[in-house]
Amino acid sequence: MTSTPKTIQEDLARSKSYYQRNDVLRSLMGLGNALRGLVGAKVAGPDKARIDTMLRESYQNINKFEKVREFAPKGLAYVKGEEKTMLAALLPVVKQIDEALKREGLEAMRARKLLIDQMVIKGNKLLAEKNVGEAMRCYREAVAEFKDETGLFPLIATRLIDTGHFKQSIEFSRRAVFESPANPRAHDLLQTGLIKTGDWDAADKFFAEAQKQLGENAYFLQLQAMIKAKRGDLPGAAAAAEKALALDSSLEQAAKILKKAKSG
Repeated sequence: MTSTPKTIQEDLARSKSYYQRNDVLRSLMGLGNALRGLVGAKVAGPDKARIDTMLRESYQNINKFEKVREFAPKGLAYVKGEEKTMLAALLPVVKQIDEALKREGLEAMRARKLLIDQMVIKGNKLLAEKNVGEAMRCYREAVAEFKDETGLFPLIATRLIDTGHFKQSIEFSRRAVFESPANPRAHDLLQTGLIKTGDWDAADKFFAEAQKQLGENAYFLQLQAMIKAKRGDLPGAAAAAEKALALDSSLEQAAKILKKAKSG
């Protein structure tokens, strides 16, 4: 793509925008794209004057980044009219910063996953010692580090259910449903907790939230049918079961609820 004064100014504007967001790598890349454009384009007159002003400002901005000073202690020099030289000086710094950020991101991810594992193990130990309050604190500390470990919530909920702590399991099984709405195991765990505790207020709260977030979800509707049936709301159970089966005809539990509800 051929660069023009307009595209070069747009690149510099992006560099400034990313600087304001404290995104060092994207800010540098915007500046790099502008310099590449200037090397390959002929820009003169008012456009060149405007671009030179923006370039000067961009260099002032990027030299404020700690990461830039880490790899270019004296800063990156703005030299008017020497775009090729400036680009040659910029590119190695961009590469070094990119590699450093990737290393730091990997190290942070490993530390986070290690903390999750440690908190779950500690929580399990405390649960075995009947110290439920401290176990829950550890479990909550583990899920506070959640990024993409969707298996974490069913894992904790299962542990709590297996040890008879059904009420406590609801906190994690409902989160499992929201994080993985297509996972039938998550819905089964929540169903177990709700039915074992008979906590219909918690069920009503969950359904009100889930209706907005999950919409027409077959497992959610099957769970709703089950809870309505347990509460004696047979028409409501039948309606929910019918909706669930319309989405997934293989849901055996929904089929049983529908049959029972219609038979009275």
